[in-house]
Amino acid sequence: MEKKGYLLYAGISLLLASITLSLGLYTSASPLFQAWCGIVSGLSAWTISEMAQQAGLLEIEKKEGSLHFGMVLLLSLIAWMRLPVALQFTLAIFLMNWGGHIIIFAGREWVGEKKLTPISNRISMLIILGEVSYILIADENSLSRLWSATWIWIAVSMIVFSRLFQEKT
Repeated sequence: MEKKGYLLYAGISLLLASITLSLGLYTSASPLFQAWCGIVSGLSAWTISEMAQQAGLLEIEKKEGSLHFGMVLLLSLIAWMRLPVALQFTLAIFLMNWGGHIIIFAGREWVGEKKLTPISNRISMLIILGEVSYILIADENSLSRLWSATWIWIAVSMIVFSRLFQEKT
């Protein structure tokens, strides 16, 4: 994709992230609506970061990116209980995608390509089984089901992207 296409797509993603986060933060809608706004905002924000990485503007999986990830994660965890639902989902989606990116792309250097996929797939399957069990057995709250669905989605995407990456190498 040429740079004009990247710029246009990044602008649209930034606009979508801003509008949906604003909707989630500044409306008196239900927590479920706020959560969905946060999910869309987090995905849009991650899309911008991923595009910047592919264009060579960011190196999210390198040492500096991993350090920034750790700092943002730590600050988010410290302030978590005071954050509105929309911002919690935005940060969670963004950080889950960033963490998955680090695991897939930097993890191959840490443990090797052949060992990474089976390890991440097993962990992802455990997360999926645990969250599906939680949804079916213990959960009655729609907001916590949405959290579980978010974890399932991240685990499935980890399986898919680790296999896609393995096929390319």
